[in-house]
Amino acid sequence: FLLEERGDDEDYAPTRPWQRSLVAPSRPPNECLAVPADRLELEWVHGVRSHDIRGQLSYCQASGDLLFPAGNVVVSMNSRERNQRFMNEHAGEVVSVCVHETLPIAASGDLCALP
Repeated sequence: FLLEERGDDEDYAPTRPWQRSLVAPSRPPNECLAVPADRLELEWVHGVRSHDIRGQLSYCQASGDLLFPAGNVVVSMNSRERNQRFMNEHAGEVVSVCVHETLPIAASGDLCALP
């Protein structure tokens, strides 16, 4: 019996139909690796992390703000004035928010490998 030669893995890779229609640009733009002059600034958070933690919405009686985690950000929302403030110093996803009963103080914890 003769053994069949093994081909490269590329020979057995599935062909994607869109790859046949790709064409390299005739005049590609120059690659610019400089840092952009503009900065992005968070304006509003639409959503809350609620799939794996309980009690994610906290109310601060001293300031009247609602606090909740959204990804790596803790959002402090004033529902009367309809504005938000952000604490975005976390390295990992925020999983806990705790608010003091009478003082406008809050603490939060994240899932991060390093403290």
